[in-house]
Amino acid sequence: MGVGGLAVAMSAGLMMLPTASARFWSRRVAWMLAIAMALTIAAALIGLMLLLAFLATGQSGDGAECRAVFFLSILAGPCGGILRRH
Repeated sequence: MGVGGLAVAMSAGLMMLPTASARFWSRRVAWMLAIAMALTIAAALIGLMLLLAFLATGQSGDGAECRAVFFLSILAGPCGGILRRH
C-alpha cells in the first residue's frame, strides 16, 4: 500500500474538507453546495498561487489552504461553529 495509499487518503481528505466546512456555514443543502463550490474554487486558487510561489522560490506548501478554511469554519461558522455556540 505505502505511498500510493497515503496519496489516495490525502486527496480524498482534500476533496472532503470544503464540503465539511460548508456544513458550518449553512443548514440548507442548496447553500451548502454553493458554499462548498466557492470554498473549493478559493482553495484551488490559493493552491495555484502556492504552486507558482514554489516554482519561483523552491519552497512548498502542503494543502494548508484547505485545512485553514476548515478550522476557520469550525471556529466561526454561523451554523454550529464553536465561537457561535456561546
